[in-house]
Parts: sequence; structure tokens; C-alpha cells
Amino acid sequence: GVRGLTHRKVAEAAGVPLGSTTYHFETLDDLIMAGLELAADRNLAMMRRAAERLEPGDDVASWLTDLVIEMVTTWRESNISERELYLEAIRTPALRPAATRWDDQLAELLAPHVGSSDAARLVVMALDGLAVTLLIAGTPPDREWVLAQTSLLCERLTDA
Repeated sequence: GVRGLTHRKVAEAAGVPLGSTTYHFETLDDLIMAGLELAADRNLAMMRRAAERLEPGDDVASWLTDLVIEMVTTWRESNISERELYLEAIRTPALRPAATRWDDQLAELLAPHVGSSDAARLVVMALDGLAVTLLIAGTPPDREWVLAQTSLLCERLTDA
């Protein structure tokens, strides 16, 4: 986890000399910032690929369901790491702009599919909460239950 992060552990995991990590990342906050930016870039790339699969007229709730399930199964370990880095922005104000930029870009990506920027921001927040709930459960997600949640969200978006 982020709290146990050290330059030494990163160097060992990367198979590089310790001096390489301290040269490129002077402080742990610098290292965490780089990790957060990399996590955001990877997550946004995954979201863009998923958005490319959504055709006009497709069921958005079903698409969101598949996306959330993919996030917590196929991408489970990277999703957990991404969330740890993202949540570190609560404690580390220097990380907040990167975390906010990540949210903004996700909302921008989703807006054409959910009707507006405000609706997209709500979807980002809801999917985050849903993913965390499913990750904590630690069991394979029930697609019908997830679909019921995303359907309810989409219904509320169209009612607003």
C-alpha cells in the first residue's frame, strides 16, 4: 500500500538500483505523484477503449455494468492500486490536482453517453462507490445486482 511505500521497495520491484528511484523521484510524494499520474493514464486508456465499444442506441446501464464488472475482476489488482493512489490525495494536498484532473477527464469521456457534464460527474462518483463496494466484498459480482444499480442510476439521470 501507499503507506508502506519506500524508494527501496520501488527499486526492488522495478529491478533497478536504489539510486535510480531517488534520482528521478527526490521525495516519496514525487514518487506517489508519478504513480497517481500513471494510474490515471492507464485507467483513462481503459475507459476510452470501453467507450469505443459503446454505440449510439446501446443500453448505457448494461455498458456501465460490464465496465464495473471488468474493473473489479479483470483489472482488480490494478484497480485497487489506483484507488489507493487516488485516495492518498485526501491526505496529500499536492496530489489533489492530479486526482481532480482524473475525475474531470473521466467525466468528459462519459458525458456524450449520459447526456451532460453534470450527469457524467455523478456517474463517475457512483461508479467509484460501486466499484469500492464490490472490491471490498471480495466475491465475484452478481451481474444482475450491478445492472439493477446502474439501471437505477441511468433512470435517475433521465428523470433529472
